[in-house]
Amino acid sequence: METLFFKFIVIIAGLFGFVLTGMPIAIAIGGLGLFLLIFMVGGGMAGLIGEAQVAILNSFVMVSIPLFILMGNIMRCGGITRRLYEAVSPWVSFLPGGFLHTNIVSCAIFGAVSGSGVAGVATIGTVAIPELKKRKYPPRQLLGSIAGGGTLATMLPPSIPLILYGAWVGESVGKLFIAGIFPGILLGVMMMAYIGVMAIFGWRTLPAREHPSLKLMVLSLFQIMPTIMLIFSVLGSIYFGMATPTESAGIGCLIAFIISLAYREVNWKMLKETASATIQTTSAVFIIVVGAYVFSMAISMLRMPVQLVEWVGAYDISPMMILFFTTIMYMILGCIIDPTSMIMITLPIMYPLMMDMGFDSIWFGVVMALYVGMGAVTPPLGLHLFIIIGLSPEDQIGEVIKGSMPYFFIMVVGLIILVLFPQIATWLPTKMAMIH
Repeated sequence: METLFFKFIVIIAGLFGFVLTGMPIAIAIGGLGLFLLIFMVGGGMAGLIGEAQVAILNSFVMVSIPLFILMGNIMRCGGITRRLYEAVSPWVSFLPGGFLHTNIVSCAIFGAVSGSGVAGVATIGTVAIPELKKRKYPPRQLLGSIAGGGTLATMLPPSIPLILYGAWVGESVGKLFIAGIFPGILLGVMMMAYIGVMAIFGWRTLPAREHPSLKLMVLSLFQIMPTIMLIFSVLGSIYFGMATPTESAGIGCLIAFIISLAYREVNWKMLKETASATIQTTSAVFIIVVGAYVFSMAISMLRMPVQLVEWVGAYDISPMMILFFTTIMYMILGCIIDPTSMIMITLPIMYPLMMDMGFDSIWFGVVMALYVGMGAVTPPLGLHLFIIIGLSPEDQIGEVIKGSMPYFFIMVVGLIILVLFPQIATWLPTKMAMIH
């Protein structure tokens, strides 16, 4: 036990030491892993780092990440997202809360294509913030709904956190995608219910609701149909066993490009912006993955996961107590580390422990994705908060935080529901066709 705690102290001190120097978190994780391999593992194991990088990146599943990112960027740069927001509005803007519901639904739909909450917040925010400010929506409610709605991308397929989880632990990414559908929809409904209740009983400064005509609602269906077709093409090909997640990502990119061509949005500027954004985002994710893999090698060779499982077993701690402390840990980590790094650092240790406690692998993957969503809106380092303040620099960061915190607590309630009713995440994957 003393040896285990000593290793944890060395890792925590080393991580904070690297981060406090101003080093990017991805480099800090890899640097700490290299330090552990050299000074605590020894035996020339540091020489395996090159092979480790090839091993983790030379994965068919990992190829889906840049493809899904590319699909989301084609939607954004090809005018699909703007039309999506305009098409969704007539169907939800008449509800109490008005266009705040449009933010939630649009973020959910875009998340069901791109898999990235950060991309969803940036893309929907670019469209929604100027439009809703012209309509006199209070900044706190406006910005908070975009930050909260963006977290739905971490749950809904093709969630990038779920891809990383599946590739890391060897779980079926297709089943993880399908497992996130019902929890993601549940969270979206809860967020819209919160907006509706507060609009009726709490918020008195929202502008009057609009009542679009039936003709406008019908016409908007033609605008949203291409995006719905894109989503069903991607998810349907996975669910019915027609394609792997990576293959479905390629199909989605092709369909998104064809839709952009039909909208006459494709030109050299659009292609350059799409390629540049995809390369930047993919590089950022893969650097974290490589650094985390080096770190994972080190702690595995130090036998920390095995020792942690043995320690928990010796004290006969209940699975629910372990889950409770795990949740608290991720809430704290979400305040100081970006969510993707947080998951990649802790997964090599926590996954063996949670499996030994009897938790379902697919269910835990959905829970981990929920932790990522929580971290995205948790101050002071919530990525969604910084993206929104970048889109709306005239507003105070405090307003964004106050507006987004209710959505954090909605996710906490969602986690409790998932614990009480795990079938919400585990039932649908059992009904899907055989996939690779």
